[in-house]
Amino acid sequence: MNTFSEQIFLYAKTKSNKKGISIDENSYTYEELANEIKKTEKIFNCDIEDKTVAIYTTSVIEQLVVFLAVENAKGIPLLLHDYLNKNEINNLLNTYKIPYLFSNGKIIKTHFAKQEISEIQKICENISERKFAVLSSGSEGNPKLIYRTCSSWTDFFDIQNRIFKINSDSSLYFHGSSAFSGNLNMILAFLYKGAFVKGTSKMSPSVWKKEISEFSCDHIYMIPSKLAILTKNKIVCTCVKSILSGSELISEKEMQCLKTQFPNAEIILYYGSAELSYVSYLRNPEVKKSFNCIGKPFPEVNVSVCNGEIFVESPFTALGLTKPYSCGDRGFMNDKGELFFCGRKQDVFSVKGNAVHAQRIKQIFKNIKGVENVCIIPFQTENGKNKIAAFIVKSDTFNNTLMKKVVNAEFHSWERPSRYIFVSEIPLNSTGKINKKALYKLLENSNDGNK
Repeated sequence: MNTFSEQIFLYAKTKSNKKGISIDENSYTYEELANEIKKTEKIFNCDIEDKTVAIYTTSVIEQLVVFLAVENAKGIPLLLHDYLNKNEINNLLNTYKIPYLFSNGKIIKTHFAKQEISEIQKICENISERKFAVLSSGSEGNPKLIYRTCSSWTDFFDIQNRIFKINSDSSLYFHGSSAFSGNLNMILAFLYKGAFVKGTSKMSPSVWKKEISEFSCDHIYMIPSKLAILTKNKIVCTCVKSILSGSELISEKEMQCLKTQFPNAEIILYYGSAELSYVSYLRNPEVKKSFNCIGKPFPEVNVSVCNGEIFVESPFTALGLTKPYSCGDRGFMNDKGELFFCGRKQDVFSVKGNAVHAQRIKQIFKNIKGVENVCIIPFQTENGKNKIAAFIVKSDTFNNTLMKKVVNAEFHSWERPSRYIFVSEIPLNSTGKINKKALYKLLENSNDGNK
């Protein structure tokens, strides 16, 4: 099969004038996108074949163009998150011995360009096909480098596009950086099909709704935390046929808002990871019956659960993984073959010797009237005891007495938060993931009146 860039060049000939992608103020037909890739490739003043090129730019369209240009030059593109600061970028370059950095419109050789490659880069040796790299959040929020072959995505595009009902006439709406592997995968899947992609970097639900209608987007891809922001604008959109979401579970209240504002849309919730790609999916989840069901496995993907831990075996995974592979996520399967998600490994913590599942607590809070959003994190007191803090975004209908009544009725004593911090919004990074460093800073700065 063609690589990502090869497919763009094919459509540049067969669909030259068709709209390919529009992000913020930049729009390209397939022919114009192909020309931009070739133009960018010409500025590379060094041989990058089989070399990792880290790409740092805050422009979403430039992220994508440079990614495709590096891939077409047979390099290994790696998009860096735009929220990384200079020290974090240098640490990442040093940790993984990355030889090249694209920044400010040019490729710069790092001091690793002439040195021996890192251990993780050695998994790419003797693999002749095109490759790319992505960053996952890793443990404790430290970015983890993952290498993939292009075919690990392109070979799966037919399957995911069939499940997600994507064809050449489809149009996608997304928000945020293409360094987020979920965004990057979805953008490339639509372009690989010859469809249209509309994206924005603006954090504005009114802009999102306006552009979804203006461009007649029939697919939306956003993780639940962004869908919650999207539904703050109450305008109804009838053009949307499919809402694709994953990474987190959706509450019953959020599901009802989506169904009201997008009455013609099918909602598909998926489970997956940067290492594994898509694992399972569920159409129109019935949250009230089983809030943590994440459906049945995708075709050609095998899922098993051992001692409460989810394991996956698939031909579409990243390089260098043991098979079956586990990201450490917790769950179980029922006798119908449906997978249930019980939380990320880091979202299960111990309080008073008991396991606390942050995902379950979060779902119960989100279904309380007046609670718009919530995040649960563990913290240690000065005497070393583990406690729980709840960060809550409340609406005008919030009732503190009602919340405490639900907490006392639904939670064991060790599951009840000892700190409540009310915030105007849950801080997110550019990928839409919760910024836990910011939450701990808020917790540190909160006074007794917030408790």
